[in-house]
Amino acid sequence: MSKIVSPFLLLLLSVFNPVKIWGQNVPAPPDCVLFINFLPSGSGFATGGFDNRTIGCQTWTLSYQATAQSGTITALSFQYSESPLGTQPNPGTYTNFTGADQVVTGINPNTSNTGAVTVFQNNAPGDTTTVPASWVRVVLTGSFAGVLNGVVYGYRSGYTGSGAAGSGCPNPCPVIGTTNPGSAVANAPVQIGLSDGTNVRRALGDTGGRPIVVGPAANGASVVGNPLMTAKLDGTGALVRSDFTCTSQAAIILAAGTNVVVVAGTAMTTIRVCHISFSMDATANIILRQGSGTTCGSSTTNLTGAYQNVTGLALDFTEIAPLVAGTGLDLCINSSGSVTLGGVVTYAQF
Repeated sequence: MSKIVSPFLLLLLSVFNPVKIWGQNVPAPPDCVLFINFLPSGSGFATGGFDNRTIGCQTWTLSYQATAQSGTITALSFQYSESPLGTQPNPGTYTNFTGADQVVTGINPNTSNTGAVTVFQNNAPGDTTTVPASWVRVVLTGSFAGVLNGVVYGYRSGYTGSGAAGSGCPNPCPVIGTTNPGSAVANAPVQIGLSDGTNVRRALGDTGGRPIVVGPAANGASVVGNPLMTAKLDGTGALVRSDFTCTSQAAIILAAGTNVVVVAGTAMTTIRVCHISFSMDATANIILRQGSGTTCGSSTTNLTGAYQNVTGLALDFTEIAPLVAGTGLDLCINSSGSVTLGGVVTYAQF
């Protein structure tokens, strides 16, 4: 059994069901509509069909769902008749839409017992290989017994709902995914793609929809490649500095002396102190300094002023503002008198 919706009914549907979300393009209503309804005793279209001679739809979408009670669908065929305009009142011989120039996506005939979607075209602009399709119809064959419902809808201008520019879809065409938020990925939803320099890769997200951004170096591993790091401007506001952590630690020991190397410098690296603390067996003036040679005896520069008459000292710096020794230089403690001293320092050196 077939049903054809009149243009007047389509107009009423468009007036009394104006579904529109502001800011989104709404597809135009189809120019041609052919409903499919096969009941358990149905046998398909034996004669007749949809008269396309005066409307002239060029693109078609067949969509159906089926519930089988028994048997299988051998073929659900979308067919056309080439009867020219005005030559006869009824269609002539019907032929299946076939080939890549007529079947855009999907297959014809369809054989799924549950449902499918297929897109067709005829008389595409500039294409002389497609057919006039003066009449169209759907034919069901096979041992299938059950209920099959669907629709064939067409457009004169080429709009099929597949995303191509045409009536109701400007160029470039807005793209909306087929999967609702919170649903599992299905039906080729719109996804974000990134390039690895050669190939396209999908961007992944967590269960909250947040992008997963991971550097190439594992936690606790040596720096490799170009890992994702956080950075801040330096004190001048002109240079970018990467954050770091003071994961290095060393004991401080001085026995009856006035100078001790706290952290030894290495070539092309800088010592950055986050914490230093120690206590002494006598009062003395204490200076933290940098230098080279024996206990910073050469190229000596004071990093602090003298802490007067102290028996202990605890200084906390931060990764943002550490106490910094010069590149390749040692970090030392200088005492104004001979003391025995012990403590600890945490630092980064790179």
